Amino acid sequence: MIPPALPPDEAERLKALQQLAVLDTPAEAAFDALARAAAALCGVPIALVSLVDADRQWFKARVGLDSTRETPREQAFCAHAILQADVFEVTDAQADPRFAGNPLVAGPQGIRFYAGAPVTLPGGAAVGTVCVIDRVPRQLDERQREVLAELAQAASALLQARRDAHTLAQSEARYRALAELSPAGLFLGDADGQCTYTNPSWQAIHGLSLSESLGLGWMQVVEPAELERLGGQWRAAIRERRLFDEVVRVRRLDGSACVVRSRSAPQFDDQGRLTGFVGLAEDITASHVEQERLADERQYLASVIESTGVGTWEWHVPSGAMRINERWAAILGYTLEELEPVSIDTWRRLVDPEDEARARIALQRHFSGELPQYRCEVRMQHKAGHWVWVLAVGRLLSRAADGTPQWAFGTHLDFSEQVRHREAAEQAYRRMELALEGGGVALWEYDVARNQLSWQQRLEALYGLPDDAPAMTYPEWLAVIHPDDRERVQAEIGEVISGQRDYDIRFRVQRADGALRHMHSMARCRYDGQGRVAGLLGATWDTTELNELSAELAEQHELMRVTLKSIADGVITTDQRGCVTWMNPVSERMTGWLAAEARGRPLEEVFVIRSEETRALAANPVQACLATGEVAGLSPHTVLISRSGEHFGIEDSAAPIRDTRGRVLGAVLVFHDVTEQRRLSSEMTYRAKHDALTGLVNRQEFEHRLRRALEQARRDAACHTLLFIDLDQFKLVNDACGHQVGDQLLRQVAQLIGTVVRSRDTLARLGGDEFAAVLEQCTSDQAQRVAQQICDRIDEFRFVHDGRRFRIGASIGLVQVDARWNDLAALLKAGDAACYAAKEAGRNRVHTWYESDRMILERSGDMQWATRLAQALDEERLVLFGQRLQPLKEGPDGLHVEALVRMRQPDGSLTLPGSFLPATERFGLAPRLDRWVVREALRWLHDHGAGCGLACLHVNLSAQSLADASFRRDILTVLEDAGTASCHALCFEITETVALANLGELAAFVDGVRARGARVAVDDFGAGASHFGYLRSLKVDIIKVDGQFIKGMLRDPLDDASVRGFLEVARVLGVQTVAEFVDEAAVLTRVRELGFDFAQGYFIGRPQPLSSCTAGAV
Repeated sequence: MIPPALPPDEAERLKALQQLAVLDTPAEAAFDALARAAAALCGVPIALVSLVDADRQWFKARVGLDSTRETPREQAFCAHAILQADVFEVTDAQADPRFAGNPLVAGPQGIRFYAGAPVTLPGGAAVGTVCVIDRVPRQLDERQREVLAELAQAASALLQARRDAHTLAQSEARYRALAELSPAGLFLGDADGQCTYTNPSWQAIHGLSLSESLGLGWMQVVEPAELERLGGQWRAAIRERRLFDEVVRVRRLDGSACVVRSRSAPQFDDQGRLTGFVGLAEDITASHVEQERLADERQYLASVIESTGVGTWEWHVPSGAMRINERWAAILGYTLEELEPVSIDTWRRLVDPEDEARARIALQRHFSGELPQYRCEVRMQHKAGHWVWVLAVGRLLSRAADGTPQWAFGTHLDFSEQVRHREAAEQAYRRMELALEGGGVALWEYDVARNQLSWQQRLEALYGLPDDAPAMTYPEWLAVIHPDDRERVQAEIGEVISGQRDYDIRFRVQRADGALRHMHSMARCRYDGQGRVAGLLGATWDTTELNELSAELAEQHELMRVTLKSIADGVITTDQRGCVTWMNPVSERMTGWLAAEARGRPLEEVFVIRSEETRALAANPVQACLATGEVAGLSPHTVLISRSGEHFGIEDSAAPIRDTRGRVLGAVLVFHDVTEQRRLSSEMTYRAKHDALTGLVNRQEFEHRLRRALEQARRDAACHTLLFIDLDQFKLVNDACGHQVGDQLLRQVAQLIGTVVRSRDTLARLGGDEFAAVLEQCTSDQAQRVAQQICDRIDEFRFVHDGRRFRIGASIGLVQVDARWNDLAALLKAGDAACYAAKEAGRNRVHTWYESDRMILERSGDMQWATRLAQALDEERLVLFGQRLQPLKEGPDGLHVEALVRMRQPDGSLTLPGSFLPATERFGLAPRLDRWVVREALRWLHDHGAGCGLACLHVNLSAQSLADASFRRDILTVLEDAGTASCHALCFEITETVALANLGELAAFVDGVRARGARVAVDDFGAGASHFGYLRSLKVDIIKVDGQFIKGMLRDPLDDASVRGFLEVARVLGVQTVAEFVDEAAVLTRVRELGFDFAQGYFIGRPQPLSSCTAGAV
């Protein structure tokens, strides 16, 4: 005897056999009939339906064997047959070496002939055979072999049908258990309207027991007036094959009343005959009472209920023609006429392409007989453009003689607003199953008597058990629970079984992989005939992530609370009404209110804010935030007034607090104290507009106000007057006593003039000993008196220093500000000319400008200097001097020198630039002078730069030159011709006021200079701007901080703070810095401490010939 080999798919085959759940089951008529048919057709005494298990073959049906139910697998002929694809036949077992020694052949059974057809399941697993046996040798004919194979196929189909019926029975039992647990009222009925089943929730809603509710017993709680109406609606629902959805008034047997929404779906058989109904009942008493109270809501509900109708369709499949009802069209926003003629193409045009593909497959499966009906959920496009979810259900009604589909009929149901109720009651289990799976919920059942647990596969995953884990006993389940929870859980279950409490338990599970998971389990009790708990049916889900999230949220809440208490900003939260709910310590300090005192008060009472300028109450940003649902901020210059009257300059914003659905719950107000920043900003703005020495308006602000007065005069014919004031004999005091004493004199003169002009007038120091005033709404005669009074006061004034008395005077030019002036430059030139005329006329007097005064310019001393400068340029009598810049840091930078110009007189003496530079600007000679300086500097660099150790030669460019487009072009050309080496050693200095006045044109010039290798520095930095945004456009390499700040920073903290601010700007820009006017050792020490790169001033070195500056640099 040769034992049979194992099939290659033995493990899968045995699993498929076990899933059939047929082994060791009682005989069944269908399988016995198969065995009898096999014996009769083959003419043999023995026939079997045999199933091959792991170690045996077991007979589901047998003919000719009375008591034998199974044999060992190694003896089984069928174990050989399942290895074959067709009928396995042994004509004479004694002559076959595979079976000659087999006890079934040699023993009492005496088998000589065997033929077996494998029983193969759809998956390919051969689980057994239909076989025939004889005790004499023989052979089947071809017809018998075919019939035997067909009987094996029938056995396979019977096994599958038996398995499906078993699964269906389990599903029905589980569905009924879920129905018992469902919070919705479920009911079933027959075609006559008699109730056949109600669940506990339905019974609780209607106040009836199960027995009282069955049959027509449900009618006893429906008010008589309702029965006739409901009967008509029910008959209409059946007739129209639509969902029955009605509100029913119920009067319970105990006298209490309620309103119930009853929804049911009529059920039809294949012939369209009513077989019964299935439905849901919902207690809507509370909402119904509210609907009755509000008429408009009743109307709305009526329209919603009316809109739940069903559309019908009939489809002639061969032609594609369709017939639809009005409701079918109305679901999509059309009338029937708008869609006619209707065909299957109409439907295809309206359905979503992806859903159309799914629907086509569902139809094909139904037409082929695979599905009993067509059912598909599709999206269809509404006439208005949006999509409507439609439940399409249908059935093939007829076929042609050749079997092809002819007519199909079905319905369309709009369930866009009823997604959770889109399926009939018979589909409730599937929906619940999906919901449970989506929520990670596993169902289980505990049999108290058997002490046995059974569960869904999801529970195995929750507990970390293998997929094929066997059912547990109650003690085995307790062993999975965390030891610290086990005793409590056991006690709580005991209380449940004894009826003391509901089953609602939380516990932890220690899984085999070491993971600790948190579980939440709920169940209902099942009772036996004596009212004792017979079992529990429940659900369990994993709450680990939820627990961790709760702990994380609590931690974040505490962190946020501590953070908000620790930050420097004030924080106040409010509710939807704008009342305070919380304050942090900073907000308590600034408002003067404790959080406990402020809670529940309107924010306006706690957070009192006013305009810093008008003192009027400021708008509450929280009210604006709550009204718009958007972030709202304060208006500028707002102050917070505390409970004690203290004022704080603040900036703030209010943002809405929303819940997860976006609803506004309140607002959070965040504000911070900007009192000091505002003070410093005001101080900086003041410094940018005022002269640091005298406190008067500076030249830039003066020109701004004069321009405004000129525009007003041209527009409104207003009468204003300009005074140009130049001190007489000031240079004597300055030269005799020094600059500091001269500065003291200028301050006293400023105060003296200020006592004469009105407070609304503008008094300014233009620079040096020049002052000016704009007298608003002042005629020429009035201005003449004011100017003369200034002259008289200054003439009477005596300046005393070190025992010496000095007398000074004032020459004043007076110009009427009127429409004759085309621009500000012409007006200023006229004022300067009139002032010059006053000096020429003998000083200390007032001169009023007339048209004839234009000739004064030609007679002025400046004209003489202009002539001298032109001659010096022609005769090459200009000389370059330089002033060294001392490096303050160790590094690769070499010697830096600022180039200065001197005029050599015919007698050999040198004239300082203060004498002739004013004439260069006034008579347009600045571009010519600057061209000479640039060319001479480049020539000098070419001749001496390589060996003198000079790293950079600084050259100043005037405002007039930089405003000249031809000058800018010439300089770029000169740089191009000079070559890279010379350009790298050249730096152009541009004053900040010039940069601000010509930013657009100047930025392009600066870029061109730097592109050719030269550097650019901003001179007098800080003197002309209140902000430094222009540096984004003007790319510079060096910043030279204005000397007025450097001189004063040892005595004035604001100057020191300003200088530190300028250094921070330079650090952000990544440029080098130079401190100007360093005239003493203490100043040099301070600028080195602050981190300047270079220092320049008389303490470092005075100007000297350029060659002397570079001597010893190497």
